[in-house]
Amino acid sequence: MVWLCLVFDALYDPYQDYRGRVQVMRMFVSRCLTGALLVLVALDAIAMRRIEPGEDPRLAPDEGLVVLSVDTSARISNVQIDQVGAGTAVVLNYLDLGQTLSLYAGKQGEYEWSQVNLTTVDTRSRFEIKKPEFRFRILPGKIAYPGDLVFRPDSLSSSYIQVHNRALVAMDWLESGHAGLFRSLPFEYSGHY
Repeated sequence: MVWLCLVFDALYDPYQDYRGRVQVMRMFVSRCLTGALLVLVALDAIAMRRIEPGEDPRLAPDEGLVVLSVDTSARISNVQIDQVGAGTAVVLNYLDLGQTLSLYAGKQGEYEWSQVNLTTVDTRSRFEIKKPEFRFRILPGKIAYPGDLVFRPDSLSSSYIQVHNRALVAMDWLESGHAGLFRSLPFEYSGHY
């Protein structure tokens, strides 16, 4: 913030010539564009993208698919999934009661279920997960299934959070909404045994 004030001071300094102001402005714009580009590259490097039913995902050579499934007995404001050592890869927002399945494309690597957030009218609860048994891998050219994240809150500060292997349900869901992908790519459980 301070450097921004210095830039504007330099631009409006009545004793500085026109060339000096133009040079300061070019430097400012250059730094802003470079920063924006670095942020976009970083986000692209770790972000997952949702695949809608029937959509052809056109996977890059280092990408695979993952079926993300959450089974909850409470309304969840969001579930965060991180790429291990790299930051947030995807956030699943506004999940209703029951099971929610979705298909995502992501770069190969190790990921983890990292946090569940509940929001009510007057309170907010965050449940940090980040344990080795909540990690899974995405491999290129395969459909990974890390298991269902099962979330059962006992209160606003306590909950049951586990991963259950319900691969048959995930396979049926894939076959009904993404039949072409299910037939053409190998499906494997990638969660903790």
